Amino acid sequence: MVTDRGIEELEKRCGEEEVTFEWFCACRSEFADLNPGFEVAATGDRAGAPG
Repeated sequence: MVTDRGIEELEKRCGEEEVTFEWFCACRSEFADLNPGFEVAATGDRAGAPG
């Protein structure tokens, strides 16, 4: 699960490095191909989130 703390840590590690939306999509596609059993809806809905 991705948490705010995890995102903040990634931001620190990135520094000034930037990525493109195309790169991100390619990574997501590769992840989906390599992990067919991993399904999480990315709807922006926080249903089921604590608090």
